[in-house]
Amino acid sequence: MYHAFRVDMAAWFTETGRVTDRGQCRRLAVMSGQADAPEPTGQYLAAVRRAFQFAREMHHGCGPADFLVGIAGGDGPAATALGRGPTLRAAATAATVAAGRAREGAGYLHMQAQQAAMSLAQTLGQPPDAEHLLIALLDQGTPEVSQTLAEAGLDPAEVRRSTLAGIGVPPDHPPLPMPPLIPAGTLDRPPLEVGELDERAWRVLRWRQDHLPLHRVRGAGEAAALIHLERAAAGRLAERLQLDEDQASSLIRHHDDEVQARIARERPGLDRPRQQSPRRPGVAPVGWPVWFGNRRTGMRDRVFRLRTIRDYRDCPQPQRHRPSSSCCQVIATRSGSVTSTALKSLPRTAMPSETYTPSALSRKRSTEIAGPSLAVIRTIQ
Repeated sequence: MYHAFRVDMAAWFTETGRVTDRGQCRRLAVMSGQADAPEPTGQYLAAVRRAFQFAREMHHGCGPADFLVGIAGGDGPAATALGRGPTLRAAATAATVAAGRAREGAGYLHMQAQQAAMSLAQTLGQPPDAEHLLIALLDQGTPEVSQTLAEAGLDPAEVRRSTLAGIGVPPDHPPLPMPPLIPAGTLDRPPLEVGELDERAWRVLRWRQDHLPLHRVRGAGEAAALIHLERAAAGRLAERLQLDEDQASSLIRHHDDEVQARIARERPGLDRPRQQSPRRPGVAPVGWPVWFGNRRTGMRDRVFRLRTIRDYRDCPQPQRHRPSSSCCQVIATRSGSVTSTALKSLPRTAMPSETYTPSALSRKRSTEIAGPSLAVIRTIQ
């Protein structure tokens, strides 16, 4: 949860274009988990600002191709390697349209590139500059960047060699390792397709979607409580099945969209958020009113959950996959002999430290137990 909070805050600073000075970029590095990263240069910050400005002018979300335009608009070896003129701007626009994100951004991609650039600068003992950012974008190798360079008539290998030479690094420097992406379904990264979701979890969530207690929703507060309830249920389900972060976030995202769509269809007007008073950007609300407001929301959600317990009593439970092991039953007959009969395989988790412990009667009459499955039992008649 703390890591997700850091990523969300870092994306907020980046996506809104509010990284305007070294202090704010420093906070971005701290939130991204690079607290010991050196201070960025003015060229780095100027390239980021130009990238977001170009994306706003083109009326689309900011992505890696826009960062190429931002870097080309500055000075230094990176700008020289990319060249100047409207060719790169037109190529970046065409690549963005071809990628199908006329409105959606790709913040999760340029966030990954910025983290790789800061890691490269830290390894070289240099402050993050536009050259480090360009090398990270080239090594990231997104289709937008490749198409932009191809449309502009630039060779990515030659651009990389020129940029490496500008910061005093040999041209055969290995490609940068990319940090992991944020989970699918968070921020502006698209979630996994429904067909790629875990079948057991999605089957349970589909049942919950078909049995939503919409008859108990009479106001906007109860609609919000139902949304919170379903989000928490999807999260617990993913945790119980031990799904990875991509699966968990995508399940919550798809389930949340479906729940809100059904509320909007069955109870129109209740899913609309209330208008809040405008706040100054970057200032988090604090104080007793916020504390009491959070407690009131939590109490409302708990009351709504108690009211809807009966509506979910028939909810199916997912079955965990566990390997089966063969078992034997030891039976003592009247004649004093001990026989063994194979039982039906039972689903259980086989632990390496598990050992068979026979009963007292079996210990008296058995001389040897062979095999972990008790397939052979030698007895004394």
